[in-house]
Amino acid sequence: MKKRLGIGLGVLMALFIGGSLVYGQEIKTYFEVKQITDTFFEHVTKQEFEQAFDAIGYYNEASDMEPTISRDDAKAMWMKRMKDAYAEGTFVLKVFDVNISFNDTYPSANGIMQYNDQGEWNDRVVLISYIYQDGWKIGRVGFADEDGPEEHPLSTAMSGYMPE
Repeated sequence: MKKRLGIGLGVLMALFIGGSLVYGQEIKTYFEVKQITDTFFEHVTKQEFEQAFDAIGYYNEASDMEPTISRDDAKAMWMKRMKDAYAEGTFVLKVFDVNISFNDTYPSANGIMQYNDQGEWNDRVVLISYIYQDGWKIGRVGFADEDGPEEHPLSTAMSGYMPE
């Protein structure tokens, strides 16, 4: 009886430890992505673009390749895009109901973005993808109903893609 109990406890511990190893990283990533997303949109809504850029994972060829553009150049380009969008009357009011999910250990998120587009108030589903650059960063922000090659100017401004 004691032997069976010992084996049963051993199996339970192995399952617990195995589950912790498998899901522990996903849980850690979830909280890291949630924090970076909340911080990013908090700074964007306050027009604190320099601080918001810290949450951006920038790239200029493919999101899984090392960027060939310097961080300073990427930051200057990103901040100019954001300032131009705001100067043209397109800006984020808030993002809420953000849901983070995983596809093969890669995080993505969706939520509702309220924004002003040249005097017109909008609520749209926003999709957020992440890339890993010294921690998880926002790689792309886009609207769920965008189709075709044309993106909304706000999507282009907020995303981490930096064409040379």
